[in-house]
Amino acid sequence: DGDAATLESARRRTLKSAFQLRARGETSASRWASLVTDDFAMTLPVTPYRSYDGRNVLANAGGAEAVGNRRVVLGPKGMAFDAASLAVLLQSVGVRGRRGHAAVACESDVRGDHWGDGGGADACMGVWSLRTTNARDCGAGAEVATRGMFRASFAPDHRLSRLELSFDVLAFMRELQAARRSSVLEVVPNTLAAAERAIDADDA
Repeated sequence: DGDAATLESARRRTLKSAFQLRARGETSASRWASLVTDDFAMTLPVTPYRSYDGRNVLANAGGAEAVGNRRVVLGPKGMAFDAASLAVLLQSVGVRGRRGHAAVACESDVRGDHWGDGGGADACMGVWSLRTTNARDCGAGAEVATRGMFRASFAPDHRLSRLELSFDVLAFMRELQAARRSSVLEVVPNTLAAAERAIDADDA
C-alpha cells in the first residue's frame, strides 16, 4: 500500500546516501549520525590494504564482534573513521609524483532488490559497487572498482541500524596493484605486532 511504499522509499534514500557519503570520504560524525543510529554496526571483511582499528576484529565493549576474517565498524564515529581510511587509500593509487595533483574521485551505487520478509521494509539486501572515476587522470595505471553484496537493517526513524558488506578482498587488492603499476600486494600494519614484523622484514 501507499504507507509501505513511502517507508521503503525513505529507507532507499538513507541507504543510497550512506554509500555515497562513504565514497566521498565524509569525516563528519554528525553527518553520519543523520544516517546511522548510535548503536549502528557495519561488518565487512578485514581490509589489509588500508588502515582500521585492529581491536574491532575481536570482541569489543560495544557488544559486536567480528567472525572469522571480518571486522566491525561501530556508530557514526566509526563510519567517519572508515570513510577517512577509504579516502586515504584512494588518494594513494596515483603515481607518486602526481599524488595530490588532483583528488581521486569515487562514486558508489547500491541496489536493494529484496526487502524484508513478506514485503516488510525493516531490512533489505542487494548489490553495491564502488569505483574511481578519474584515477587515470591522477596518474594511476587504471581505475579501481569493486562490487559485492549487502544486507541492511533499519531503525523506526529510517536510519541504518546494521549493515553487512561482502566483497572479494583479494580481487580488490589486484585492482590496487594495477592502479599503482606494482607487483606487490601492499599491506598496512594495523596492530603493533604487525608493525614490528614489517620493521623486522625491512631490516632483514
